[in-house]
Amino acid sequence: MLLAQIAMVERLCNRADYTLTTALVYLSKPYSRESS
Repeated sequence: MLLAQIAMVERLCNRADYTLTTALVYLSKPYSRESS
């Protein structure tokens, strides 16, 4: 039971991490294009 909860939390964290990384890349693309 506890292991299933931990796995679910890890999955949520991974998804949040992936979303954050994608958002950062998406946001930094126009910025790097402007500065170069």
